[in-house]
Amino acid sequence: MIYPDYFDDNETQEKIINLYRQLEDFILRDIADRLLKNSSMTATADRLIWRLQQMGESREKIMRKLQEITKLSRKELRTLLQDAVLTSWEDEKPFYDGLGVAVSDPLANEEVVRIMDAQYRKSLGELSNLTRTTMEQSQKDLMNMLSEYDMRIAAGVQSPTSAVCEILDRYAGHGIEVLYPTGTKRTLEAAVRCCITTSAMQMTGQVTAQYIGQYGVEYVCTSAHMGARVAQKGQPPLAGHDNWQGRIFKIRGSEPGFPNLLESTGYDIVDGTGKVVNPLGLYGYNCKHSVQPCSKDSRNPWRDKDGNLIIGGEKIDSEKNRKAYEISQKARYMERSIRETKRKLLMKEKEINGVAETDVKEILQPEYDKLAYKLRMQNKRYNEFCEENGLKKQYDRIKKSGFDRKQSAKANGAATRYENQNGLPKETDRFKAGNREPKNSTESSVPQNITSDILYGKKVKDFTKTAKEINAELDSICIRESKWSGRIIIDDKLRALGQKEWNCDIKLVPKADYATELHELLHARSASYYDAKTYKKYRKMEEGTVELLTEEICKKKEISFTSAYVEELKHLRRINRRAKLYMDEYSFAVDLLNIPLVDRSKWLIKRINNNYAKGMLTGAEREGAFDSLVKILEEID
Repeated sequence: MIYPDYFDDNETQEKIINLYRQLEDFILRDIADRLLKNSSMTATADRLIWRLQQMGESREKIMRKLQEITKLSRKELRTLLQDAVLTSWEDEKPFYDGLGVAVSDPLANEEVVRIMDAQYRKSLGELSNLTRTTMEQSQKDLMNMLSEYDMRIAAGVQSPTSAVCEILDRYAGHGIEVLYPTGTKRTLEAAVRCCITTSAMQMTGQVTAQYIGQYGVEYVCTSAHMGARVAQKGQPPLAGHDNWQGRIFKIRGSEPGFPNLLESTGYDIVDGTGKVVNPLGLYGYNCKHSVQPCSKDSRNPWRDKDGNLIIGGEKIDSEKNRKAYEISQKARYMERSIRETKRKLLMKEKEINGVAETDVKEILQPEYDKLAYKLRMQNKRYNEFCEENGLKKQYDRIKKSGFDRKQSAKANGAATRYENQNGLPKETDRFKAGNREPKNSTESSVPQNITSDILYGKKVKDFTKTAKEINAELDSICIRESKWSGRIIIDDKLRALGQKEWNCDIKLVPKADYATELHELLHARSASYYDAKTYKKYRKMEEGTVELLTEEICKKKEISFTSAYVEELKHLRRINRRAKLYMDEYSFAVDLLNIPLVDRSKWLIKRINNNYAKGMLTGAEREGAFDSLVKILEEID
């Protein structure tokens, strides 16, 4: 048996993954170079020839890099797989010693060696498929981005440099992706990690199955760990690894207390061969559970005498496991977000170094600074989240090739500059000022007009699930963390579709939609950092900003919504249009929300005056922008 924590801090695995991180960085830089050069091409005929030439040169460079990586990864992969088998064997050997039989070492067993070689070749093939798919997709991405650039320039809506930078920013957001036949997309790093983990686990399973068949073992015990995968809606019970972990199963047939292995886990052992019948179950994709041989009289090391699951000396029930699973998924999301921001920073630096126009550099540098500040906040949230939930920080999972100590120091300086320029609190006292008012003694009680849980209990659950999904997505675009309490209350007597309380509960009417939840959750990252008096003073600015971002997110997701705060929206859109601040309103809304509420007007005034000083605005346009700003700053009586 190989234990679930085997891959935590596994140096060999991280060496392999780091090679593919380097490949992703290589491809991103190559594409950035070609797109930045592209902006200097003008003649249509020459452009077509040039584009085809670029694709050929890019493909050749990537192929050479792939050959280098494949050569280096072969040795590491063999070492990893062999070590996994030997680690598993050391755990299983005492069982066979207890049978009184002399069992040969895996590396001295010809059949086991054959299995290991077959799995090694299979794993190499899968990694080869991943890299080939990556190369082909990168070439499609390059051609698609060149075509998009041409269309933008032909439409006359952007300068060549701004078009290139905007396209590269978007590409850096998702990075190099691998598309599976099922339609699922994964980043290259995630795909490689999944491939390595699955290959190593399946190899140990095959070797275990070989010995089981050779010595006629009838029972196996599955390993267990906290936070085991939970079945999602529509999936079979075996997809919930918490259902079958830490139990003893019968390989052929079943009997009371010993259910059938295949029926329970989706994994079968026939004549010394292990087979993943259902990839959602045991030894399936990214599964870290394994089996070890045992007898029906063996003591289950994962259960106490009453059958309770025991992990780390603690009794674990389904609810504890579910919460641990959700926490682990949240941590993985935060790690992905940190890698994404580092990728964006590297691309933004490439843009700054690759453009010649001074005025464009002046625009790109603040964007870099803002990203650096976002990275600082993401790292802070991640460290706090791990400490609060007793998680070990997975520093290997937040690494990004090319983002070394020099890059980290540069980003840290930029983050401090962004703090100072925007009047944000320093790291030591961040978010202490203006916190929400403390709860009073009645806020936790259920109001009398709340509809019964029997009628709306499921609705509360649905609203809460949606809110958690929205909140996770907002982590990637919002600098400030959410103050939402985590509670959704359904109140059919509300005068509006939704309302965020000062204790940061969110109240909704039963017919509230996605946009309503999104709107209130955005308040939890903005106005919730102030008291009611401050909110009243800046209410038009707050509601307009929140509603603008709500609608822009819904448009991106193609989710229907009903507009609210129409006047506030009108004035904000006019400010953006008249002052020529942003090409799209989504970016405008994101940046505006990320500015502290009390500083938004100062920020807008500064941006308007800067564009006027650069000659981008006429006097009439500047006055028009200020006129709209005055109207949105009128204090509510």
